[in-house]
Formats: sequence, structure tokens, C-alpha cells
Amino acid sequence: MPSEHAEIILEFIRTLFPLSNNVPNSYYRIKKSISTPNVTETILCKLCKNEVKFEKGRKKLCSNELCQASDKYLKSFETIKIFNSNVETQIISILEDNYESILNYQSKEDNLYFHIKFV
Repeated sequence: MPSEHAEIILEFIRTLFPLSNNVPNSYYRIKKSISTPNVTETILCKLCKNEVKFEKGRKKLCSNELCQASDKYLKSFETIKIFNSNVETQIISILEDNYESILNYQSKEDNLYFHIKFV
């Protein structure tokens, strides 16, 4: 899944929670906080869609010799990040890690509803 799509899905998920939540605000932070190590990242050249190779640390070069970008270092906007993961495992992990908070929130909402309805 391209990182832009992951961010859109994350934003949608954030709208499902109350405003005062501690859902991470970026997919990068979710990757850091989730206990499943099954998230891999692939970076592609935006022009030819071939995998990028790294040189001199984190400098990115297109691995396709026929690509227009093959002889220059690529900037982030010239690449596509794809995250591969088991989404079901990630969602289960998030729910398990936040189960107590979810129950707390539900009980507050139930009490508020009961109070408003029957007062």
C-alpha cells in the first residue's frame, strides 16, 4: 500500500474515535508503536516504478539503468513508499493494546447517555 493511502486510511480510522484519543497521527508512528515486526517498506522510483537502491547512507538511486532518474539522487517526492503488512494483525494489536481505554470510554459514553436520556 502506498504511504499516501496508508495516511488516508489512518485519517479515516482517527475519525472513528472520539476527539480525545491517542491514535498516532502518522503511519510511521503506528509502525513504531505496533508490536508486530511484520511491516516492511519498499521504496520505488516514481518514474519507472523500479525499486530504489541506497548509496552513501540513505541517498536513493533508481536501480533501472534505462530510467531518466538513474544517474541522480532521488528526493522523497520522486519516490513511492509501499508498506507491506498484515492489516488484520495490526488492527488486533491496536485493539488489544488499547482495550482498557476503549472500555473506559464506552462506560463514560453509556453513563452520559443514561444521564441525558433520563434526567
